[in-house]
This record gives sequence, structure tokens and C-alpha cells, in this order.
Amino acid sequence: MLEFFEPFIKYIDNIKYEILLSIFMIFLLTFLQQVHFKILFKITKKTSLILDWFVRVLLRVGIILHEFAHLIMGFLFGAKIQKIELFSKYGGKVVFSMPDYLGGIGYYHSFRFYLMVIVSRIGIFLTSLSPLLVGIFFNTFLFYFLFGGSLFDFDELSFGFLNSLIFVVYALVFLPSFLLSYQDLKSMFLYNGKFLIDRIVGTVLNIFIVFFAIIGLGVFFEYLLMFFITYLLAFGGIVFIFGLNLIYNFFKNER
Repeated sequence: MLEFFEPFIKYIDNIKYEILLSIFMIFLLTFLQQVHFKILFKITKKTSLILDWFVRVLLRVGIILHEFAHLIMGFLFGAKIQKIELFSKYGGKVVFSMPDYLGGIGYYHSFRFYLMVIVSRIGIFLTSLSPLLVGIFFNTFLFYFLFGGSLFDFDELSFGFLNSLIFVVYALVFLPSFLLSYQDLKSMFLYNGKFLIDRIVGTVLNIFIVFFAIIGLGVFFEYLLMFFITYLLAFGGIVFIFGLNLIYNFFKNER
């Protein structure tokens, strides 16, 4: 019996560091996104009204793409969309609900029922993760389109002023919109059911789905890593600009 699982166990052993690093990257990206937006708005407000307007327009486009990624993936899994906010002061929001099969887990025992429980949990996971998946695809496409290759083929990339400028603006302003919010992470890992047993079973099932999904996405680890490195460079850039802005304002006020 164990021989049947040997290839799978060997595969997990080979990518165990990728699995841990993927989970770490997803959580770190979510945390850094909140800091990124706060710094970005402080810079633009103090610099120029036109720049502030330009940044907010780009961010709004990113927010709309983020929410539409949730919306489309939710439709694919039969979610009921209850509320859509695209132009809220605090960003965007898509409130949806999946069929709550776990609510009757103590009453139904057919194979189809338990299959639908798993499908609904997978649907919530992918719907929550969808903006990041779109971001990874878009980031990879843009890198190849602008520079003719992957970040890991740095010596073979073709840099020019215009395409570099486009990518810098994208990385500093647009890219953070593809990152997951705290609510997205909460939906991926936790289940809010009526009863304690439902919440426990749902949360354990969610964690297993996240684990196996990341194993399955191991083949795309290079693209996730490229997205992560691109964002770290962007975050470092925004912190650097913020530092220069603070120094400039300090000496300006000293005069």
C-alpha cells in the first residue's frame, strides 16, 4: 500500500522547501501590501496633486482587476455574489457565498455530498487566491514582453528607457493590487460555520486544500518566485523614495 504513495512522498520531499517558501511568500506579500499603500499615499500627497491623482487612478484600475478576478473565479464555482464594491474609499470588495454543504455534515453521508463539500472548499480557496494567480501571470507576461526573458536570465534581458519606466510604474503602483488582502487569507484558511464541529472540519479541510494546492502549484514556483522578487524590489524602491522624501522635507523645513 505504501508503495503506491512513494512517488507522491518523494515529490513532496523534493519540493518541501518550495512549499514552505511559497506559504511564507504569500503571507509576507499580504503584510507588505498594507505598508506599501500607506507609504505610497504619503509620498504622493506631499509631492503633487497631479501625481496623487495619477497614482489613485492606476490603483483603482488594479483594484477593479483584483475584484473581477474574485468575481470570475466565484462564478466558475457557482458562488452567489451578494455585494460588489469597486469605488469604495477604502478599496474594493466582492462578498460571495458558496453552497454551505458543511452545515449538514452530520446528516448526509452520500459520496456525492462529500464530493460537493470538497469542491465548494476548493472553490473558495481558488476564488480567494485568484488575484495573486492573475498577478503572477500578468507579471510574467509583462517581463517577457518588455525585456524579452525571465528575471532569472538577467544577462540576456534587453533594457531600454521606456520599457524600464513602464515596468517601474507598474511595479510601484499597479503590482500591489494583485496581492491578497487579510480577508482573502482568512477565507482561504478559516471556515465560519454555525456549529463548532462545522468550523473545525471546515478549517482543517481548508488547510489540507491549501497544502495540496501549493504542492500542485509547485511547477509554477519559478513564476511565483519571480513575482515575489519583483515585488520586493518594488517595495524596496518605494521605501527608498519615501526616505529621500523625508530627507528633502527635513532640509526644506530647516531653511
